[in-house]
Amino acid sequence: MKRFSIATVVVLLVFTNSSLFAQQAVSKTYRVSYKTVTEFEPLVRAILSNRGALEISVGLNLMVVRDNPANLAEIDSLFFYYDQPAQQFLVNIYLLLGSNDDKAVSSPDSVLIHELLDPLFSFTKYEELDKAYLRTEEKLATTFDLAEGQFNVSFDMDYIRSDSPLVRFRTFALSESIRQITGVIMRPVYVSSVEMPENQLQLFTAVRHEGSGKTLILLVSASRVE
Repeated sequence: MKRFSIATVVVLLVFTNSSLFAQQAVSKTYRVSYKTVTEFEPLVRAILSNRGALEISVGLNLMVVRDNPANLAEIDSLFFYYDQPAQQFLVNIYLLLGSNDDKAVSSPDSVLIHELLDPLFSFTKYEELDKAYLRTEEKLATTFDLAEGQFNVSFDMDYIRSDSPLVRFRTFALSESIRQITGVIMRPVYVSSVEMPENQLQLFTAVRHEGSGKTLILLVSASRVE
């Protein structure tokens, strides 16, 4: 009789909890306006409780979520911040060679460059190999050549909240083109993901450049385009 009572209590507790969740659970439909529903699916699943449920329609670009009100409130915030038109960015990239060569020609922006780099290095000259001004947007893969094809840059920007003071390169890579008898290969010089303050020049990498014996320096800044 005692065993029966304990089993009955367990069943009643499970039933009560299930009934309570069923009473509290709410269904809500989210129509994705600026992104794709498949991009939001893993983000929403990370928020769902163990008993939450999610159905998506790729064709209609919407999802139906069933969960407790607290989790739905988090999902509301997710859509509010990220289901926005793709954020545009202007990215400035400087590729320099640092040296103490008296014959080297200094970068046109040498005053700014010296202010930024003198606390880090002791070079008298910063030669400008190349620079680029690029307009891109969130999640768009961007690739281009610098210094007449000697170097290659590739990156893409991550989702950025409009109220964040930071911008983020989800991936960023600088590679050097090495010409061999068998053809041209790309040797990675710098590969990373980077988070940086908006409108502030950042030193991404400084490496000894084997070809010239000087130091290769990469400076990058990014700003939102309103």
